[in-house]
Amino acid sequence: ALERQRNQYRLWLVTADRSGAWLAGAKTRVKDARGEVVLDTVLDGPYLLVDLAPGRYTIETEVEGRQHLARGQCGPQRRARRKHEP
Repeated sequence: ALERQRNQYRLWLVTADRSGAWLAGAKTRVKDARGEVVLDTVLDGPYLLVDLAPGRYTIETEVEGRQHLARGQCGPQRRARRKHEP
């Protein structure tokens, strides 16, 4: 069901450890190009699907005491995917 829905969102985040095991409970913050927080949440599961406006973003995640930072751009199409390994 999620696979069919992902094309409706510009950002698809999956939190997993290096072995590929999915992780829940990731503190996640998405900031726009101006540094303004557009999303601040804790994931109930390993997935986060967000329909962001096109633009540049910084994604910060923290899970099990490990932090990860990623920067990327969402274009007009809704098919971006980002896998985070804290």
